[in-house]
Amino acid sequence: MVHNKKRILVAGEKKRIVYQKFSSILSEECVVKEWYVLPDSDNPGFFLMRWFSLINNWDKMIRKFNPDKILICGGALISLWIIVFLIRVYRLRIEIIVFRYDIEHFRPFPKQLKDKFGHFVALKLEKYCFLRADKIIHKGLENELQYLPFYEKIKDKPHHLFRNFLDKKLIQKYNPKKKLSREDKEAHLVYGGGWYYDDSSTSNSFFKLYESFLKNRVHLHLYTRANNNEREKLGAFEKKYRYFHYEGHLDRKNLIKEYSKYDFGLNFYGFFDDKKNNAFVKTAFSNKNFDYLASMLPILTNGEAEAKSDFVVENRIGYSFKLLDYNKRSIYKQILDKKKYAQLVKNIGKYINKNLNNREFLRFITY
Repeated sequence: MVHNKKRILVAGEKKRIVYQKFSSILSEECVVKEWYVLPDSDNPGFFLMRWFSLINNWDKMIRKFNPDKILICGGALISLWIIVFLIRVYRLRIEIIVFRYDIEHFRPFPKQLKDKFGHFVALKLEKYCFLRADKIIHKGLENELQYLPFYEKIKDKPHHLFRNFLDKKLIQKYNPKKKLSREDKEAHLVYGGGWYYDDSSTSNSFFKLYESFLKNRVHLHLYTRANNNEREKLGAFEKKYRYFHYEGHLDRKNLIKEYSKYDFGLNFYGFFDDKKNNAFVKTAFSNKNFDYLASMLPILTNGEAEAKSDFVVENRIGYSFKLLDYNKRSIYKQILDKKKYAQLVKNIGKYINKNLNNREFLRFITY
């Protein structure tokens, strides 16, 4: 009965697919309410005003909903740390569960002076929330919390590695007749999401990372939002490589349908110079993997990005090689082998059937 169900408040700064996924899963056994601190995510406003707004609505939220647990979901936690603070100061009997999509402590310290203070604050708030959490959810490597400088203080807290971002409503039926490669007998790869136009502190530019495919006459189709300046860069790259195709931007539902006509989904990250591959590169893990799987699309990733690589290799749902190895022609013989490809598709089906059940996650949250 409803009155026996746990009441869980999912709190975030703004709506994200991941947070809504949590709500969807938890709603199977709990009474769930979402609370987003920024009603207008395009205009977040000055942080003091956001703090005032949160505190002003806090009492109403607690009294009306009366949660047993609060799942804290945020980026830099610039507003949400106050929720943790209020629960601890007033000694409320509410369990705090902290979810980190990306762990701030793994990011390299910015070089720009104006960014250093923001990063410093983000580190302090993340540490504060980790130390005062009752439970922790993360999504990179199983052992990634050990990279934290204060790990000894949180090692006994229950933690859960959550990677299941599958949406069963979006899963496509495999249809080889849709494949572009069926028509022209050439391999077609796809990447969807944010595009790194230049080298950053966490990865080489994606132009560099994916260039090896184009040199080996493999088609690369890109779906990403791009402003006028970015479109000029993409256009110049298209002129340089006839196997590169900018396809524009699609909403998630239609993008997953579109993915079905390609052969592999791409998810690279990191540096060719292995010395630069820090903890952030090793633990980075994106939910685009699950959009590819929903399209019954095997994944190609790189060994430097350990979390992504482990996921693909352990589940036998694609291939992972070192970045420089993608320059070798022998790699493409393996990737394009039809019998091996058919087995990858079967493995994806097995993975989906196995992971539509979220019992382990529900048990972690509710107990």
